[in-house]
Amino acid sequence: MKRYWKHDVSEAWLQARRDVLTATEISKLVPELKRAAKKPGEISPGFAAIWAEKHTDAALDTSSIGPAARGHIMEPWVVDAYNEQVMAGERFNHWDDCIIMNDLVGFSPDAMDVLQMTDAPKLKVTSSGEFMQGGGKGFHAPKRIMEIKCYEPANHMKACITPKMEHKELMQIAVAFHVLPKLQEAKLCFCCPGAPIPMFIEEYTRDDLKEQLELIKQVVKKYVETAIQCNELSRGYKVNFTEDDVYEDYVQNLIEEEGHGAIYDFK
Repeated sequence: MKRYWKHDVSEAWLQARRDVLTATEISKLVPELKRAAKKPGEISPGFAAIWAEKHTDAALDTSSIGPAARGHIMEPWVVDAYNEQVMAGERFNHWDDCIIMNDLVGFSPDAMDVLQMTDAPKLKVTSSGEFMQGGGKGFHAPKRIMEIKCYEPANHMKACITPKMEHKELMQIAVAFHVLPKLQEAKLCFCCPGAPIPMFIEEYTRDDLKEQLELIKQVVKKYVETAIQCNELSRGYKVNFTEDDVYEDYVQNLIEEEGHGAIYDFK
């Protein structure tokens, strides 16, 4: 049977992600560091591109389909399956649509050893690293987290046989350690129900990821420099319309002139 997977995320969470650098973005920017080092003083195109994306008022796509949606939908099931097999003190709580941020870096946890007791789209880590605050509430910061990946069988098996320190997801784990200075352990859990090895877990400490943590610091420093350079490019010109204004007018013209309203759903 062919399955159709679709998942909608919180728009407020997507908006909150614009306030920080995520692991995906940091991974993209690591190669840019070497290129930028060869041209000191110049604006890095890669860093400038990320900066522009984060500071542009554009529509956010809240839907995912296919493998991405499948993985997201399975996450709470994976947490429950893991919890059924471990001692009480080792259990995790599923988290969704919330970004944990520390200054310019943030990550969205899949599971942590503390409960998600707020629907706030973002929580800020205090300077001490002991607490997270947001939505008018405060929480103890976690000591343990779990990153969950629910790949389809072929990629799941490839992940299972990949050496511990060669997983492509290492930067995601490192970003969590950067954001949470009191974090002690992170698990990377691969799960594919029905596969011959349905669940496979790697464990990491802060010491395991010293190289990645140093790269994160370098990326943040370069991003701050780039933001200053980009802001200085402005010459004061403005426009009196938004992209939504243009799109709504464009759609209305299509409906009136060509009758596409019956064919396409523009809403």
